Amino acid sequence: MNEKDVQGAKKAPLRYVPPSMVVFAAPAFAEGARKYGQFDWRETPISYAAHLEAVERHYLALKDGEDLAPDSKIHHLAHLEAAVGVIIDAMLYGTLIDDRVPGPAGNLLEQVKQDNPTYQNMDNLRTVEKSRVPPPEDQLPLTRDAIRRCLDHDCPEHVWDDVNCNHEKCTRESLRRVKI
Repeated sequence: MNEKDVQGAKKAPLRYVPPSMVVFAAPAFAEGARKYGQFDWRETPISYAAHLEAVERHYLALKDGEDLAPDSKIHHLAHLEAAVGVIIDAMLYGTLIDDRVPGPAGNLLEQVKQDNPTYQNMDNLRTVEKSRVPPPEDQLPLTRDAIRRCLDHDCPEHVWDDVNCNHEKCTRESLRRVKI
């Protein structure tokens, strides 16, 4: 290895950051600059909690199937990148106000991990997944169409177990199932 390669190896390994990530976030950063000013967080301190809430709002919208933010028409992932980028930059500039309220979530997540054998050894999880026997036909999850047909009965008496409605009008035979 030549000396330039040796010195380069000591620097930030930017080759692992996809350029598409930067380009994808640019519209959200531009929208923020238009609304609040370019790099405003470097001069005016910002709330950690408020920016984490923005991250959570965009995440939840994505999780519910919405791709574009209704107000900006920019992808929620771009907004997520921008919000996290602003938090990191403000942290490095010393303008991030840490107003997070301490809570037990981290400990609870760790407890769930410790109490749940599935999470104790992720290597075993891969083995279990590969060797899993498919469920019987009557225990396959419902498709969206089947659930919609079930709910079309307009009956408030639906009683659901894991994957099936046990109401008498909603027999397993009448609902189309899909293999997982």
